[in-house]
Parts: sequence; C-alpha cells; structure tokens
Amino acid sequence: MADKKRGACTSQNSSLSKIVLGSEMPGSLTSSLFGESNSDNTDGIFGSSSPLFAQAVRDRVEENKAKVKRAKIVVDKEYSDAVEDSDQEIIARRKAQAEVQLVEDVTCQAVHPANDTDSTVEEESDHDSVPADVQVQETAGVVRNHGFAVVRNVVPRKILEAIATRADEIEQQVCSALDARGIQWRDGGGETEMFRFHEIASRCAGRMDLRHETSTPPFSDPTIVENISLLPVIHSLLGGTSARDAAHMPCLVYVGLILSFPGSDNQPWHQDGMPLFTELSGSSVPPYALNIFLPLTDEDTSLEAGPTEFIPGSHRLPEDQVMAVVDREKRGPVETSGNEEEQPGVVGPLLQQGDALIYDYRVCHRGTSNLTHHNGKARVRKILYLMYARPWFKEHLNFGTDKLF
Repeated sequence: MADKKRGACTSQNSSLSKIVLGSEMPGSLTSSLFGESNSDNTDGIFGSSSPLFAQAVRDRVEENKAKVKRAKIVVDKEYSDAVEDSDQEIIARRKAQAEVQLVEDVTCQAVHPANDTDSTVEEESDHDSVPADVQVQETAGVVRNHGFAVVRNVVPRKILEAIATRADEIEQQVCSALDARGIQWRDGGGETEMFRFHEIASRCAGRMDLRHETSTPPFSDPTIVENISLLPVIHSLLGGTSARDAAHMPCLVYVGLILSFPGSDNQPWHQDGMPLFTELSGSSVPPYALNIFLPLTDEDTSLEAGPTEFIPGSHRLPEDQVMAVVDREKRGPVETSGNEEEQPGVVGPLLQQGDALIYDYRVCHRGTSNLTHHNGKARVRKILYLMYARPWFKEHLNFGTDKLF
C-alpha cells in the first residue's frame, strides 16, 4: 500500500541507499494515517465506512493540524526576546554552557572514525577496545535519555569542504532570488520580512533554513546520507534494524542547510516537531524523527558564530516544565541546597568539522545569535543537517508550498 502513495519512502535491507533525496512528501502525520486530508478517503487504519465516523475523523485531523501549526509558528515573545547582555557576557555564558559535565556525558565516539583527522594512537586504542554494537547502543541510549548526543569524527573533512563550497554557491543563488522578489531578509532588529517557500524558509531575523538543490551531489554523498557510524544509531532509535523490518525502515526525509547571517537574532525556543502523545510526558516514548547537524567548517561552531542550545531531557517533559527551565536560565544561576543535585538547564555543545550532533525531533532547542560582525570577521554560519523519520511520518510544517525558483 505504501508504494501507491506519492513520496513513499523506499528501502532495501538495512541500508537507506534506495531513498530518493528531496522527493516531495505531501500531507502530514494525520493525513498519512487517515488518508490525504483533501480527499474523502477516511477509512484509514480504522476501516469504518460510517459517514458520521468519517466526518469525525476529518474534524479531528483538522483540529490536530491547527493545534500543531499554532504551536509551531506562533512566537511567544516572552520566551524569544534576547536578554540585553553585552557580547562579552553572552560569550561567557555560551562558554559555560559548553563546558558543563553533561556535554562530556553526551559526547560519544564514532563506530568507524573518519580517516582524515588527527587522532592520537592512544585515542584509537581506547576506541577500538569498545565493541561496535556497544558503542551504537551507548550513543542511542544518550539520545533517548537526554534528547541529543555528539558523535566525534564521523565524516571526512574533504567531503565537508566540497559541501561548504557548494553551500556558498547556493547561498548566493537564494539571496539573489529573494532580492529579486523584493523580500527584506537582510535587516535585523525586527525589520526582517519572514517568508516561507517550498525550498527555503526564515526561522528568525537573519536565519534561513533551505533545501534548495540539496538532493544532489555533494550533499547526497554516501559518506553523508549513509554514514557507517550514524546509520546503526538511526536504526536503533527509529527501527528497521534487520531485513525482516523492511516495512519499518527509517527514511531520509531531506538534507538541508541552516544559514545564520552576521547579526542574526536568537531563535525562539522550539521543538522541530510536537510530541505525538502529550498525555505520556515523562515516559520513554521512542522518537519518530531525528535531525543530525554537521558543521561544514570549524568556524561554524565557534562561540561567536552562535552554537545551538538544548534543554536536556525536554523531549520527555511537559511544556510548562520546559518553559520553567527557560525562565530560570533568563534569571541566572539558581542556588541549590546541599541535598539537591544541580542539573544544567541549557547546554550548548561545541562541535568541530567532522563531528555530528544527533537530536530527537521533540527536544527543545534554539540557534543563537551570530556575533561575528562585532569582531571584524563577519561570516555566515552554515550547518548541514539531515532529517530521518519513521516511514509513516510526513513532515509538513517546516516549509511552505509556493516555490521561490
């Protein structure tokens, strides 16, 4: 039945080699379960032919879609406004968030390290002493527990440099196309015009998310989309771990680029996707989608360029608890009694070229402001990302339908 759907994911055994990058996947989670939302086919998984039941399903689908869209798009200024700190104070806070013990706890080694980095003999020896399947399960366990994990040295620098060159060209194409349409995307401070196209969308002032021409080489290089260190972790988290699970194989939804321009704002705190079962907050509901960040250069993850901040464990917390963490972080450090174990509210891991950051689609996070224009070395922060999902999930919120090109 899945083969009859437009944009259905395909797979072969335990690899993702048959997935067509950038294939259009219309609909949403609700429409994939109940049938396309613009059709009369509402039998879906329930198999009921009752007109009343069919109408009830249609109403519930539209109600759920509206709720998700409101939660995804509407920005609550109370949580999105940046604190008026100096650059020095911001950098100091980011440095502290990158050095908390939790960052070390969520940092894992690659099962098959890339071969073009400077690893010491001692590091290689320690790495080789741990069985590959144990490393995979440890990394997957970190993602399940904290919502994200850093994996060191998974992609060769050579391919990332080729992607960085191509990303520069795409950046010029996209910016020229936006200029041609008269879209004010350059100015920050509330003057930036927000936009939402099929190929590119703004996330906040000075920050773009794009998938224009990212389904072609060098983005589709197997060392990226079928990475031998990352794939086993993806399978462990999203299912499809053997040939018998072919119908449940995770899909590569698309490859994208995040561009954060000098002077960009802090992104609002957000989840890329909502929890499917809000009544089960705090339980170990498995992920339905993952994002993987790959910095294209070392400069992309500097403190000044604006690392991504995460709220550990927020994929398992109700919204009010997550926002309490944000409030606490805005007020500054909180003193705890000697009987309490102080947990970091926000962390911002620093990556290097070749590293990967895997995170649960539901974890609360944000990109931070690009301050490089203040030190005379203004540069655009470029992050490559890959979205993987269970085969029944259809991403429908992050981009629009009108085409820029």
